[in-house]
Amino acid sequence: MKKQNKFGVGFYIILVFAIIKDISDVLFVLTVALAWIPPITGIIMNIVIGFYFFFIGVSLNRRKLATFGASFIIEMIPFGGILPMTTINLVAIRMMENVSEKIPAVPTSK
Repeated sequence: MKKQNKFGVGFYIILVFAIIKDISDVLFVLTVALAWIPPITGIIMNIVIGFYFFFIGVSLNRRKLATFGASFIIEMIPFGGILPMTTINLVAIRMMENVSEKIPAVPTSK
């Protein structure tokens, strides 16, 4: 029997919002006067993504939390909002989760 994937339509909805956010960040950063908006939208979008992962049951281990931290730091760097960090973060965590589901955990000896 095939195991059902955690990521369904909700993932693609969040992905569309992440892409729209990243495109708007580029526009805001290039207008310079609105360059203060991307860090705020980055924080909000990371919170939304975090809640989404929580509700679908994705465990946030150190590596996944590090991707959140790295994307947050890059968003805070001036003109770092030009990079599509939210989309990269979302896709990277999904890939890590899919790999962790395919590879069984290594048993530890006591």
